[in-house]
Amino acid sequence: MKPALACAIVPVFCFALGGTLAHAQSAEASPAGFDCAKANTRIEKIVCGNPTLAMLDRETTRVLTLTREDASVSQPNILKDQDNWLKQRNECLSSTDRERCLADSYVGRISALRADSPTARAAKAGISLGPFNAECDNGNASLTVVFVNSKPSYAYVAGRKDAIVLKQALSGSGARYEAQYPKGQARLWNKGNAAQIALPGGRDMSCTMTPAGK
Repeated sequence: MKPALACAIVPVFCFALGGTLAHAQSAEASPAGFDCAKANTRIEKIVCGNPTLAMLDRETTRVLTLTREDASVSQPNILKDQDNWLKQRNECLSSTDRERCLADSYVGRISALRADSPTARAAKAGISLGPFNAECDNGNASLTVVFVNSKPSYAYVAGRKDAIVLKQALSGSGARYEAQYPKGQARLWNKGNAAQIALPGGRDMSCTMTPAGK
């Protein structure tokens, strides 16, 4: 199954498909958000050698650049957050599941930057979309969701206390994402603005997704 593009994931809030396809193809054909010919650290070589991580790195660089150009964002805070994130990302080198750790780290950073910057959210290019507010079980639960349409695609789901990253899985209809956590499986299925979301070890909740405030 091909990774869902933004219009397939949340068609109600779709941006121009032509621009999305053009950037996705460019990201796939190009290396990471830095010059892979000059990669000299272990983490840089790992990212450049993995097409998915290279796409995620490229998207992180794109969204970070837009955020750095956003006058409404505290630039000292962004620089501090970026330094902290780089340290956290590099700790994945010692992870027993290095690829998942790195992918989760990139998806989390993309989601944080999109949440911080109206300029990043408004840009009509790239492979990320959101955040969306997900009101679940008639307003009894509120979550935030960001989609990253790399290959494979990912969904970032954040609640009041915790955040999880889900990886795209096969689905007969709509888009489905799954991940296993110590407390149990987590999953998200959505079609249009309707979604079913289960946090780790929890039950499926019926949710309605709407764009977060700009």
